[in-house]
Amino acid sequence: WNFQGPRIIEELLEARKDKHYDIVVVPGDPIPSQLKQFGRKISVIEGAPAEDSTLIQAGIKSAKSAIVLNDTNEQPESADAKALMVTLAIETINESVYTCVQIQHSENEIHLQRANVDEIIPLDLLGANLAVASALHPGVTKMVSELVHFDSGSEIYRISPPLPQSVIGHTFNKAQQWFASKQIILIGVESDKLADSYNAKHGELSQDSRGVFVNPHSHQIGANDALFVISEDAPELT
Repeated sequence: WNFQGPRIIEELLEARKDKHYDIVVVPGDPIPSQLKQFGRKISVIEGAPAEDSTLIQAGIKSAKSAIVLNDTNEQPESADAKALMVTLAIETINESVYTCVQIQHSENEIHLQRANVDEIIPLDLLGANLAVASALHPGVTKMVSELVHFDSGSEIYRISPPLPQSVIGHTFNKAQQWFASKQIILIGVESDKLADSYNAKHGELSQDSRGVFVNPHSHQIGANDALFVISEDAPELT
């Protein structure tokens, strides 16, 4: 748990809308008073997040994804170590859960990669890069903020396989034209074919990792690829 918890819950509730999924919070001790405002919209589980019994009670065995926040009240190394302990406990019980973990020091990414984390959110690196980007290209931060809010406007969505037959076997550029005809902007690809290039650029990842690239012009889209798009609503494609 950290100060971002309430905002994350609000975004998850907004993104849920007509869909159904449970939002379960395991904040540790003491239970934050801010959670009272959400009432029965969420479930709150008492206990230490790194303990198996707590995670099992929270339903981690059937969870689709898990967000592990970083304790910003502690020193970075200690906070990152705690996040790693929670992640190891989660992955041990359910290795198929999609884990998104915050860390304060990007140098600690390697430890999370070894724990099979799916996505790492380095608070120091993202904050610094956004500051530079907004200084060099004013408005970048506002654009990014727009894309990651689910209350209005367009957002970034991931399209998992099976993909529309109209884009399979075509280059990324050709697929962009097909999506544009549906008022959707194709921005990136996740693919096994891109794993080697991604690993060379970002460092060693697990053997089952897939490469993710933005705007890979000549990449030929495969049936098992995943696509990232910008759209006003969750795309419903055929």
